[in-house]
Amino acid sequence: MICVYAGANAGAQPFEPSDATDPEWYFIQVRGTGDNAGKVVTEINGKVSGQPMETELAAKAKQLWRMELVPNASAVQYEVINKCSGKKLDVLYDADLNERIAVAGETPSTVWTIQQVSGNYYSLRIVTQPSGGIDRTIYLTQGGDALNSALYFAKAASNDAQFQFISINTPIISSDDETVWMGIQSAQSDLSGKYLTEVETAGEIQLSMQAQNLTIDSHRQQWKIVSNPDSEGSVNFVNRATGHLISSTPLCDIYDYAQYAAAENAGWTIDELGNNQYEVRTGNLNTGKYWYAATDGKAPANYVAGASLNTGFAWKFRLKDDDVIDAIYTPEYDNIRVYAKNRRIYVEGADQYRVYTVYGTNVNGNSELPVGIYLVTVKNKTTKVLVK
Repeated sequence: MICVYAGANAGAQPFEPSDATDPEWYFIQVRGTGDNAGKVVTEINGKVSGQPMETELAAKAKQLWRMELVPNASAVQYEVINKCSGKKLDVLYDADLNERIAVAGETPSTVWTIQQVSGNYYSLRIVTQPSGGIDRTIYLTQGGDALNSALYFAKAASNDAQFQFISINTPIISSDDETVWMGIQSAQSDLSGKYLTEVETAGEIQLSMQAQNLTIDSHRQQWKIVSNPDSEGSVNFVNRATGHLISSTPLCDIYDYAQYAAAENAGWTIDELGNNQYEVRTGNLNTGKYWYAATDGKAPANYVAGASLNTGFAWKFRLKDDDVIDAIYTPEYDNIRVYAKNRRIYVEGADQYRVYTVYGTNVNGNSELPVGIYLVTVKNKTTKVLVK
């Protein structure tokens, strides 16, 4: 459940190290000069270059990276891993260009140190020099037109060698033109992998922390953040499945229910802590009421200003539209699984299958499809799949 206590911030870090079980994804964006300004590190088929930031969710995957700590290293070092391919950022000498360039591979020859240069910008330095070329290449650097925007390595950390880390998991306020659905997690380790979920038990609506649900029922674990028209600068949290709001009117100092917008007037304020963690409060900073994720069998802690990181008072926001399966239909034969995700159709357990519209037109399920119902035929059996 979510509790609230009367009451903050710690210094922000450029990114939160993570692993495959609970990844944190970032764009790595160059400060740059001229046409290089604002490009992001992009991996396509093992090649790495700087490209403009994509807007479509499916296309963004090749531009997203997570930083994983190297265990037992003599200093703080990272592997940098791509979301789309799972490959790791690496360095290779290119004899044709006579440059050491960035590539992506399964087993990297180097790892990385990441050091602050100026403000929010950091340098990425290779730890192991590849053979070939002049032994002076240290900093990952955005190449210009002469290098076809390939990333190479230079001796000095110029503007083209300074990068910022932009998380995809930040609280995004939906508008009339764009709706963004997010999962909300507690930052404390005891609740790792669980999401804030609206549940109904014996007719009573409550909020609790539940394990991730990847079916269409996961809409009870998804929330959109909207501006509160009754309180400037504050927001409301709206459940995707029910349209209920998380109320900011306490009930015995416990926020354990949701109600409709007509009864809402206070709203919430989201404060950044760093490490992609946030406090959520109603009322004044440090003296208001704060969300707290209570764990079973443990007494809740008292709120202490500036001490919320990695506790029940800290929250993480997860963009859900890029990883939630919109619909799953599992034929009850041969362990075959058919489902739609990101407006594409996937079939697991069979190499041969056909996808048709309801009008009988054969389509390519591997391509992004228009919203609608499709028929998937596997081994002479047909399954309906909803793409939305």
